[in-house]
Amino acid sequence: MQEEKNLSLYQLFIEFFKIGITTFGGGLAMIANINSILVEKKKWLSENEFYDFIAIAQCTPGIIMVNVATLLGAKKRGIIGSIVATFAVVFPSLIIISLIAYLLLTVPLDMASVEKFLQGIRVAVCAISLKSLLKMIKANIKSVDAILVFVILLALKFIFNLSSEFVILLSIVCGLLLNKSKD
Repeated sequence: MQEEKNLSLYQLFIEFFKIGITTFGGGLAMIANINSILVEKKKWLSENEFYDFIAIAQCTPGIIMVNVATLLGAKKRGIIGSIVATFAVVFPSLIIISLIAYLLLTVPLDMASVEKFLQGIRVAVCAISLKSLLKMIKANIKSVDAILVFVILLALKFIFNLSSEFVILLSIVCGLLLNKSKD
């Protein structure tokens, strides 16, 4: 991977630290925020590169944002960049979880209040996830073939309760077959 020396490790750390401290909900909920920072604001990735990173991050073990940070850090500054970006995105969670654990152990909390708080967060995460999903669909499903594969795989997923891993494998096979038929 070609390193991009004009991006300082400090800039990489600060941006991923900000992403780590402001992105809630995990998975799909994070994608819109990550896209807005890395693609639209910083222009560190093109839209296509971003969705390639998301696809790789979802197919590899671990948290999507950590995987994206590792990939982007490596793309921009090599191995040290991947270490810095990964640490930066994880560090805020480490601090926040440590504080929450401390509070849970030392402060008596009203569980009804905690449940209402969590219900509010879950609703917000659903809204953010839906926005991310719609943006991903718009960016990646551009042909009749892609629409057809999407609809069929979505139907198979829900009708037969297929595992996500199996659906991903089916989509890979469909993509290979569609590209083979165009040759």
